[in-house]
Amino acid sequence: MAKRRRNNKRGFISDDDLLVEILIRLPDCKSEVKCSAVCKRWFSIINSVHFRSKKLQRHHGASSPCTILFRSHGFGHSIYLPFYHYFTEESRILHRIDSSSSSSSYLDFLPWEKVRIHSSFDDLLLLSRRRGQYYFVICNPFTRQWIELPQPHMPLKADMRGAGLVCYPIKSPQQQQQQQQQQQHPLKLNQYSFKVMVVWDRITYTGGMKIEIHLKTYCSETGKWSEDIFSLRDRMLNANTPVACNGLLYWLVGDINIETVDGIFAFNLSKFTNQDPNYIRFINFPSGLLQEKAGSFDIKVRLGLVRGRLRLSQLLITKRNGFVLRVWELNCDNNASYDDDDDDGSSKRWTLVHDVRVKKWIDKRQFVIAFHPENGNVLYLLFNRLHIYQYDIGEEIMEKVGQLPDNVGDEGFCVGDIRTYSLVHPLWPTPIPASQSASASKC
Repeated sequence: MAKRRRNNKRGFISDDDLLVEILIRLPDCKSEVKCSAVCKRWFSIINSVHFRSKKLQRHHGASSPCTILFRSHGFGHSIYLPFYHYFTEESRILHRIDSSSSSSSYLDFLPWEKVRIHSSFDDLLLLSRRRGQYYFVICNPFTRQWIELPQPHMPLKADMRGAGLVCYPIKSPQQQQQQQQQQQHPLKLNQYSFKVMVVWDRITYTGGMKIEIHLKTYCSETGKWSEDIFSLRDRMLNANTPVACNGLLYWLVGDINIETVDGIFAFNLSKFTNQDPNYIRFINFPSGLLQEKAGSFDIKVRLGLVRGRLRLSQLLITKRNGFVLRVWELNCDNNASYDDDDDDGSSKRWTLVHDVRVKKWIDKRQFVIAFHPENGNVLYLLFNRLHIYQYDIGEEIMEKVGQLPDNVGDEGFCVGDIRTYSLVHPLWPTPIPASQSASASKC
């Protein structure tokens, strides 16, 4: 790329350097995409490693924009499209919207009227649509690009428990950095290895009630689905959203009859596709988590991701009309052994990061609805089935940031049916190649 220069008393200054200094001050990625379409020179600058490095330096330490989608797991049309969208301040700037919520569908660019969200990973969503058989789709809502996976051929009457997405670069971080420096472009989806696990179950009563868990896992490197079956007695995977962390898929598990949870299954999808029988590990809850019936209902225990670390919360209402909130973080460093069958949920696996007792905000119907993906001190609480509050534990600030639609709080609606999906938008969105997407439109 030729650089235009102008003379100055202090020497030569590159016009491209000046342009970089201007462009890195654009308010959001959408503006960058539009500016890159102005001319080839601007496109080359915005897609260069130099530009991305300067932008990283400028935004170092800043929170990435986050979007949280709300969907119902119950019945009716709301099980398909999200009924509420929450945008952090950074995400509002990115999406150029005026309020923290949006009434229009975040997925209205898709060609299907009914799609169901199953899980999220960074800025990607895993969706399904059903036309007799199930079809699964990975999409980036911000770039409005999507790719449809090969059909998994599930039974027509399969009672799908859920599905999860795990995604990571095929190359090592060093190789990835070297490749980006050479190509001067962000990695595309086909430069990642991604795996999708779909779960459905079947109840049998031979020798007592037994749950058959059917797994189908898609691997992008082989382009094929693998299948396995294992059994549980009186327990099943919880219908809450699985969480992907460090290449594993974490899923709450509990009693089939009373909707309580008592532990976590960790699925290693790489071992699954390599036919390693040890692809499942059971992780006990931390010893400080109350596991009596009243305390371990699935609506009182929340699993989530904060800056790439798995977290677990429990919120309990106290007799004095306050609440106790505890948050643990799973130790994922090299000192934690995940092959230890004698795990007792002690501190070697879990670290208690928050233990607060609150009396200021009184509401007997309050639940942790989501973690802030970028701020470990912030959680989102749902009050009285409608009102969304942002709770900053460190600052002891409870602030209302949103409200669900009025019809969501109608009688018969269960808070336990709410599912949330967090999207974290990086400095440059994960692109899905247009050649692999049946529909890809510009931002």
